Amino acid sequence: MDKNWLISERSRFGNQTSISEIEVKTISIDKLIKLYGIPSLIKVDVEGAENIVLKSLTQKVPLLCFEWAAEWLNENIECVEYLTKLGFFKFDIQLHDNYTYHPQSFNYTKDSLIEKLKNAKFKVDWGMVWCS
Repeated sequence: MDKNWLISERSRFGNQTSISEIEVKTISIDKLIKLYGIPSLIKVDVEGAENIVLKSLTQKVPLLCFEWAAEWLNENIECVEYLTKLGFFKFDIQLHDNYTYHPQSFNYTKDSLIEKLKNAKFKVDWGMVWCS
C-alpha cells in the first residue's frame, strides 16, 4: 500500500490522521510465477502501489487487471505504459469493482485507454483496468 492513498489530499481517502507504518516481506510476481507457474489471471489491487507491484512482472501473462483511480492519473498511465512494453496491447476498463466481472471484449488500445483515464472524474471514478 502507498501511504499517500491514506494521507494525501489528492486521495479520496486522504483524511486519515492516525496511521502507522509497518514493514512486510514481499515477493515479486516473477518469483511467484517461478514457484507456481503462469496463472490464467493476475489481479493487482494494492491501494495506490499498483505501479510498484506491476514492475515486479517482466513477462506477459494471459490476463491481468489492476485497480485504477482517477486521482492517480500519472500512476495509472505509468502502469499502462509499462504493461504495453511487456506486450499487452488490448485493454478494457471497468468502473468500480464487481468481483464476478470478466471482460467480454477488449475495446481499448493503449492510447484510447489513456484518453478514457484522463477524462475520469477526480475522486469519483475508479475501477479495474483489464489487459490482454
